[in-house]
Amino acid sequence: MAAVTFRRGLAGVSGAAISALAQFVLVVVVTRAYPAAEAGGFFTATALALMVAGVAKLDAGNGLIYFIARARTYGYRGISGYLRAALVPCVLVAAGAAVVLYPRIGPLAALLPVMVVVDVLLAATRGFGSLRPTVLLDGMLVPACQLVLVAASALAGTPASWLPVAWGAPYLPALVLAAAGLRGRAPRTAYLPGTGRDLWR
Repeated sequence: MAAVTFRRGLAGVSGAAISALAQFVLVVVVTRAYPAAEAGGFFTATALALMVAGVAKLDAGNGLIYFIARARTYGYRGISGYLRAALVPCVLVAAGAAVVLYPRIGPLAALLPVMVVVDVLLAATRGFGSLRPTVLLDGMLVPACQLVLVAASALAGTPASWLPVAWGAPYLPALVLAAAGLRGRAPRTAYLPGTGRDLWR
């Protein structure tokens, strides 16, 4: 148990370190490639997207972790019902925020629901007791891909107004991978307790 805890802690620290390094290098790239006003616009857009996505999550991830962990006592039945209960309100709030923020942050607004869903799905995998998807996707894949895409856009001379799209694009593959990883962990015949109804259909 101690070895497992140590490995999880080390993985978490490694993911945080990679994420911090990628973000630092991204700041350096953007501030050197674009005038201060354009770089500031990029950082404002991404910070606003992160802030709004954080609110739109409605703290559903923490609740999902609790309910999935508790569902272990009856064979993980009802998982799909819990996922829907967590995802639907978050997606609706994020979609509404995207409409409101589109004039301010442009196409990046369309990715707000994606950012929220990725976070909720990763929380669900933590409910199953696995930190690996969160570390690999949120801590490593997304920050590294953001750095690569933004740096490539800067080298190509892309207008600064499109940098937020390059920054947000990695959430799309992260969504696919998070969903695939969760699908492999959740039972394929999940029932909402007390209904006997198959909710995967």
